[in-house]
Amino acid sequence: MSLQITIATDEGHWVEERITGLMDQWRALGHTVTVAYRADLIPEGDICFPLGCGFLLGPEVLAKNSHNLVVHASSLPSGRGWSPLTWQVLEGRHEIPIVLFEAREAVDSGPIYLRESMAFDGTELVDE
Repeated sequence: MSLQITIATDEGHWVEERITGLMDQWRALGHTVTVAYRADLIPEGDICFPLGCGFLLGPEVLAKNSHNLVVHASSLPSGRGWSPLTWQVLEGRHEIPIVLFEAREAVDSGPIYLRESMAFDGTELVDE
């Protein structure tokens, strides 16, 4: 089964260079993959992944895809908000929870599908 997958991200965001391999893997599996740099450019499809995405997806945009899956670096519902990974690394945390959840109109409020954790040593932040 071929899926229509969209990655929503900010143009020039550091995650942009890292998603190329992911996109290549999905295309090798026969999926159609596009990148959208604005909410109004997100096409209808099966899955939308907002990754490094600083814009909100309103209800009309969320309705375009069967699933809108967000990766968030906190133990939701605790840690809602922007840049939770950065803040936790700056706080000196080394074991950081990661969740995969369904986006809803209310930010960071959808059902959680997966909970994992990642280990960090504190040197992972970009210079800014």
